[in-house]
Amino acid sequence: MPPSYDAIVVGARCAGSPTAMLLARQGHRVLLVDRASFPSDTMSTHAELLAAALDRWLGGGHQFEEEIAGYQRARDEAALPLFELTCQLASMEPPLPPMRELLAAIHGNQEAMTGFVSTIAGTVPVPEFFGAANLERVMAAAGPATSAEG
Repeated sequence: MPPSYDAIVVGARCAGSPTAMLLARQGHRVLLVDRASFPSDTMSTHAELLAAALDRWLGGGHQFEEEIAGYQRARDEAALPLFELTCQLASMEPPLPPMRELLAAIHGNQEAMTGFVSTIAGTVPVPEFFGAANLERVMAAAGPATSAEG
């Protein structure tokens, strides 16, 4: 027997997605559809994870609750680095020396500043920006004069 739904929401953008979410939170079985192919270039990583979980469920053989629990674990794991960085920056404490050195190295480097701001905005993954290779590039571009005291 095919799955049944209490509501089908057409359009997964800024109105349809929260509508579907609110209905689901109220316990309704909701199907959210959109004319765009998934994943599209405007979807977030979280939406891609959710779409994959729903695809596995709708494909049969997987329990909805298991797929959603797996999605939540993957989402939380993906979001944790940005959450931790946000907490660190919001602590109102002076940055530790490695962060001070990085901030000094970013100053005046448009590409590095764009990467840092994009990371804070969540459009560049934290591990990508803070990866060793990228940090080495940023620090090398700043030259040997960059220090935590600057």
